[in-house]
Parts: sequence; C-alpha cells; structure tokens
Amino acid sequence: LQIQRDVGNENNQGLCLNNIGNIYLAKGQYSDALTYFERAFPLREKSGNPTEAAETLHNLAETSAKMGDFTESLNYYLRSLDLWRKAEELLSEMDERLRAEGVALVVVAIPDRISVYDAWLERAAQQGSVPVTELDGAAPHRVLADVCRRRDIPLIDMLPALRDAAAANPELYFRYDGHWTAAAHKIATQEIFRFLEVHPQLKRSHWRTRLAPAARVPS
Repeated sequence: LQIQRDVGNENNQGLCLNNIGNIYLAKGQYSDALTYFERAFPLREKSGNPTEAAETLHNLAETSAKMGDFTESLNYYLRSLDLWRKAEELLSEMDERLRAEGVALVVVAIPDRISVYDAWLERAAQQGSVPVTELDGAAPHRVLADVCRRRDIPLIDMLPALRDAAAANPELYFRYDGHWTAAAHKIATQEIFRFLEVHPQLKRSHWRTRLAPAARVPS
C-alpha cells in the first residue's frame, strides 16, 4: 500500500485497501474491515471501472450486515446494483467499439469462493445470522449471463467448472485474500481453450480475440 502511495497510483491504492478489508472480513474483524472498505471506495469510484466500485460497495454491504446494520447494508446493495447497470452500458459500448475494429470481446466471469464452496456459503450465512437457504452464490452469475445474453456478448462462466473441481480440491483459493491458486488458474485455462474450440469463429484470422475478465463477481 505504501509503495502505491509513493508512486501516486490511486487505483492500486484502492485495490490494496479493499484487499486488506477482505482479510479483516475473513478474520471476523468487521469494524476494521468496514474502515478499509470505506477508505477504498472513493478511490475505486474514481478509477472509472464501475465493477470495481460495485465490488467494494458489495463488501461494505456484507460487512454492515454482519455488524447487524441491515438498513445500511441494503443501501450499499442498492448502490451496487446501480453500478452494475452502468457496467452493462459500458460493456455494451466496449463491445460495439471492438466489433468496429474487428475484435471479438469475450467476458470471463470469476466467482467468489463462497459461490464455489458450500462450506464458505454456510459460514457466511452463519456470520450474517441468515438462513443459508436465503443465499444464492450463483445469482450474480445469472445476472451477468443475462447481461451478456441481452447484448449478444460471449461469456465464459468459470463457476460450473470450479464447483465441479471443488469437491476434490479444497485449495482453489488462497485462504485470506480470495485470489485463485495455481490449481484454479489451470482449470480456467482449460475452460478458455475448450470455449474457443466450441466457438471456432472466434479463432478466425480476421478476429483479434481479447479475453476481458469481468471484475470478481460478488456473491
């Protein structure tokens, strides 16, 4: 974080603050988590990437709920939804511009671990004092799939493959920061190549394919 401050990179400062908040959130230190998410949000909002700001708003909503402030949690969730709508508009604009240049846009949906592991979903429900039946880890992926379907944008959703692998491999995510391990990256690579084999039109010489990962889909 200090390095990013020294070089004046506010976007990476926001990312660092958000990741530190995630560490405190995973450890159950909700007050500290809230502080870091609150510091991260204005920096991520300035980045111009609405999905990054929406992710931090989602984290603020989740943390507020775990602290028992459900009114504030709902407010954060509603603000996050507004940014998702803005993200859809920007995604459509990006696709139109790339198509005009002969570039195929492919969105890759990256799930959070509570969407992949039932145990993590149950843990989140317990911490939030809500029935696990009220949580749906796949819901954000269905929202993104609907967006891509409406806009006719190809989507590679990593959730099914990672859920299939989760039973045999409990180490697809690092414990504290939520990033993929090498095992998850290997699965993602296989899924991308499988997708391109099924969609040979994306491999034609006049297309310059760019894989554009979406921000980590919040759950």
